[in-house]
Amino acid sequence: MEKSFPAADGVDAVERWLSQSTRSLSDAEVVSLKAGGNICVGGDWRIVRVRLGNATTFSASSIRSSTFGGKFVVVGSLGGNECCHHVEGVDLPSGIYSSTVADCIIGDHARVDNTTLIARCFVGRGALISGCGIVCMKGRRGHKCAFSNGRTISIAHCRELSVYAEMTFEEAAGIVGNPSDKAGLAHWVSKVRHYTKAASHTHTVVCAGSQLICCPRVENAFIGRGARIDGSTIVDATILSCDADELRRTVVEGGCLVEHSIIQHGCRCSSMAIVSSAFMCTKSAVERHAKLIDSVLGPCSSAAEGEISTSLVGWVPTRVQRSILMPSLFICSPVLVGTVGQRCRMDGWMDGW
Repeated sequence: MEKSFPAADGVDAVERWLSQSTRSLSDAEVVSLKAGGNICVGGDWRIVRVRLGNATTFSASSIRSSTFGGKFVVVGSLGGNECCHHVEGVDLPSGIYSSTVADCIIGDHARVDNTTLIARCFVGRGALISGCGIVCMKGRRGHKCAFSNGRTISIAHCRELSVYAEMTFEEAAGIVGNPSDKAGLAHWVSKVRHYTKAASHTHTVVCAGSQLICCPRVENAFIGRGARIDGSTIVDATILSCDADELRRTVVEGGCLVEHSIIQHGCRCSSMAIVSSAFMCTKSAVERHAKLIDSVLGPCSSAAEGEISTSLVGWVPTRVQRSILMPSLFICSPVLVGTVGQRCRMDGWMDGW
């Protein structure tokens, strides 16, 4: 299987950065960093490296009141007069401010500010990490995380579904709906295993143009291009997004918890929703305290003020509102729109075909 979005655009980007030539800081740059209130743990400024390149412009004045540690910190182009980040109508320059950084790669024109700890993390070009708690890769050094690729979801407690970031709902329904197809299942497991290996890495990945704002914890995560994570917790998850198309930009905001899950392009999580050991297909949504647990939510489907547990739900627009689905297979025909109304409870299997 050819490596696709998470592997090519995130994991491979880290490898390319690590393979590029870097230089140590000049004596004048070290003096400037110290004057700006920066500290290097152990006093060895050799751990801080600057990427070499014709387009690399590094200004030590763009790093202030920060602490560096670990084995290495690699930075790209930082500083300059241009304001690269636009947050709530305010333009902000790139740089590292009032943060602790260890074992990280900070890409060109990225900004990290007022963050308690960012460790073992790749921050892509133009990405923003602001006012966060801990952004890290947890585990022993060298340990690779698959960001929930390869995780198994138990649908209705009896049908196992291994998932990967670019799985389609049709593929999921085919595997869950045909448990007797042993050859097809073996091929699927092999496909997922190959993808999982390609998408694994030793660093949390924050891709180009994405924003992490006031997040308590982002741990063992892949954050796709242009994604916006605001005031939410992300643990062991893949968040796919696309900054070139506003309709495919993923937003997680309002105190949500996303753990051990995969969220595809164009999805939205808001208002303290919980997504746990689940898979959200393209342009799906959970909002207003909804819970999506051990389930697959189909494309263009949504859940609000309800709970979906151990279920495969959707195909085309399905809305679950103030209801409980556990466990269910609720598949609507492509010519219909499925709706589960308020105060409903569904147990067992449904098939809208």
